[in-house]
Amino acid sequence: MKKFKSPLDDSQLEEVIEVLRNDGIIVYPTDTLYGLGVNPFREEAVRKMFEIKKRPLDQPVSIAVRDISQIEEYVELTDLARHTTKEFLPGPLTILLKKRDPASLPIVSSKNRLGIRILDHPDALPILEKFGPITSTSANLHGYELPCDIDTPIEQLGDSVDVYIDSGRCRYGQESTVLDVSSDPPKIIRPGVMSHERLHINEK
Repeated sequence: MKKFKSPLDDSQLEEVIEVLRNDGIIVYPTDTLYGLGVNPFREEAVRKMFEIKKRPLDQPVSIAVRDISQIEEYVELTDLARHTTKEFLPGPLTILLKKRDPASLPIVSSKNRLGIRILDHPDALPILEKFGPITSTSANLHGYELPCDIDTPIEQLGDSVDVYIDSGRCRYGQESTVLDVSSDPPKIIRPGVMSHERLHINEK
């Protein structure tokens, strides 16, 4: 287990990238909470992440990307999805999109949806730019205290993580809002930082 203090220098960034390339696990800062990052396209890495988080396999996780172009070949981008992305991202919002067939991803939900985040954090972006998409799920044991600072994931996950990146306390300290934009009208699946009012959605 290693712990790096942000901002990462070039050698530290390369070490983080190498961990991801070798199916390792990192904890990294986002604008909402600390995230647990692995290569989302490698089944072994994804399985390991679920095991250490003790998360049920039927509860998929989202993907963090630099911009929507990093995932365009895997999901169907409707006009609504493009509009939502342009207006609200990057930011504390996860959008659910329909997976393209026959795109193969080990973390797609049973409803054939994929969650995507475009992060608004200067320490996460270099990783996404250099490596590509990584998983974006909170860096804690499933159902335990949310990781608003680096101490929480270290206490809960310990040596099961290869590298921790400490960037201080997260800006929001709560979960992102999850918005299903795979059909119109969009629907909030999980309340979070962004309210119904901010997203211009009528609460039923």
